[in-house]
Amino acid sequence: MSQMEIMKYAEKMTNAINCLRKDGHHIPAIILMHITIDHFAWASISTEKSTPKDFQDWVTKYMLSKNPT
Repeated sequence: MSQMEIMKYAEKMTNAINCLRKDGHHIPAIILMHITIDHFAWASISTEKSTPKDFQDWVTKYMLSKNPT
């Protein structure tokens, strides 16, 4: 998958999440957000089967480290 395809996918998913949130569908938005993160975590590893640790590592690397509290 090219970088352009990844960015288009990220934009589509972000738009869908925002649409759900805007219309008050907060639980489905959270579910879709977790699915999207899981897809990116899976794409970031070299094996075909991802684990909960892969998800956690992706969140730490790309979300938490970019938004320190």
